[in-house]
Amino acid sequence: MRLLLRPGADPDIREPEGRTALQNAERLGFTGIAALIRNR
Repeated sequence: MRLLLRPGADPDIREPEGRTALQNAERLGFTGIAALIRNR
């Protein structure tokens, strides 16, 4: 996730179901990834 966020990937893009990367990370229990996205 760090490698994607560093060059400017947009974590607010929504997937086909309408969820963001943060929403999916939280929903799936990936707390470390969710924290990286929140603190970008």
